[in-house]
Amino acid sequence: MTAVRGLDLEVREGESVGLVGPSGSGKSTVVSLLLGLEHPDRGEVRFDGAPLTGRQQIRRARQAVQYIPQDPASSLDPRRTVERQLREPLRRFRVPGDHGRLVREALEQVDLGTEHLGRRAHELSGGQAQRVAIARALVTRPRLLLADEAVSGLDLPLRNQVLDLLKEQHVGRGLGLLFISHDLTAVRFLCDRALVLDHGQVVEQGPTIRLLERPSHPVTQELVDAVPRLPA
Repeated sequence: MTAVRGLDLEVREGESVGLVGPSGSGKSTVVSLLLGLEHPDRGEVRFDGAPLTGRQQIRRARQAVQYIPQDPASSLDPRRTVERQLREPLRRFRVPGDHGRLVREALEQVDLGTEHLGRRAHELSGGQAQRVAIARALVTRPRLLLADEAVSGLDLPLRNQVLDLLKEQHVGRGLGLLFISHDLTAVRFLCDRALVLDHGQVVEQGPTIRLLERPSHPVTQELVDAVPRLPA
């Protein structure tokens, strides 16, 4: 069974791109390919123009391309403090500099104080856990963030706070952002353009506002129709 077919996806430096589609459309497979967890049967994944084939290229890309998961609490090691979890990618990728300072700076970027350094996952709220996951992605100073349904499990106030935070990091630091979601309102807020995926194929793409206001494919129309609207 082919999960993704004929996908041509490019995210330029400083650009924000949405990848949207219903459940089972192939979004998770795309994430696995981009992270090097799976390898394409045909075609290739490239970073900075070079295919991700050798160990050095993959290691360099994994530092520069960081992942924000859908369920941050389950991605955090319950045995480790926040500080240890933020130090780990710095150690693994041999990032130079004062690791303590880099950890504190990453926490500041997500509006968490140093009092959180000694806490473990069960001592964090859902919003705090998501902020720690974002801080862990930012601590290596990446060039591209992959956010996979990063706000789907949050209530509305926390969802909006995390979206504001992602936009601040994208705009303020010039980070590339690939935002994977089925939530078109979040995609509209964050992304300049979007691709609609269905059964492993791109069925529509273009500027996000155009897709929302003038969808041409039935799948895009279904996603637009699913957007909650306040009663008149």
